[in-house]
Amino acid sequence: MTEHENLALYVADLYEHGKDDELFNLAERLLEVSDESAEAAAVRAEVFRLARVVSVRKGDQVGTEVWGAHAWTAAMLSGNSNVAAALLLPQFFVLVGLGAFAEGRVVLDGMLSLIDDSSPDLVPSAALLHRLYEEKTAFSFLSEKRYADAENCYKRALNYARTLRRAQLKIRGGLSLCSYLAHPDSSEVAVAAETEMLDIAAEANEHGYMDVIGWATQNATVMAARKTDGWIPFEVT
Repeated sequence: MTEHENLALYVADLYEHGKDDELFNLAERLLEVSDESAEAAAVRAEVFRLARVVSVRKGDQVGTEVWGAHAWTAAMLSGNSNVAAALLLPQFFVLVGLGAFAEGRVVLDGMLSLIDDSSPDLVPSAALLHRLYEEKTAFSFLSEKRYADAENCYKRALNYARTLRRAQLKIRGGLSLCSYLAHPDSSEVAVAAETEMLDIAAEANEHGYMDVIGWATQNATVMAARKTDGWIPFEVT
């Protein structure tokens, strides 16, 4: 495994476990790196992209724009279409926030067309991008109350998350929401969905996934009250 591949795995671990300060420190250091090889630029672009995602989660608008710009610059230097594909996700979330779900899926289709499946060594990997494509498509369908379509997408996403604990928990949460919201009058479904949410929260707590804990706990509360509003997606929007 190359130095760049090791770095890509390291930053993915920082993001998965919410080590935000370490992630930002790494991103700042990489701004000073002079290695302009395509592989190095691709890894920098992924680090900067994740720094942008964390900035969104923290409500840091300046950081969101700055790290987004750094990510695009590194993506162009890398010549790696997988990086460009990942950087289309912010446009998807803008459209979803405006209620333009079909238009958001058009952006995702553009993202899908950019994914390079030819090499398993690209950063970000094709498997990651295919999973994100299915998860975000599912989220758009869930928001439109197209629960069967959302469920099918979440199930496909699971195929790309076999070794990724946090991703598995998020997808299980999405599937549980589909089941619950599709059968609002079924006590049996509600109990099963609530139990699944509490299990997800417990597993997330074991691994330190604080965002997943919050989402699952809120959704379990909604399910316990047998409500169909107040739920939240398993997404950093």
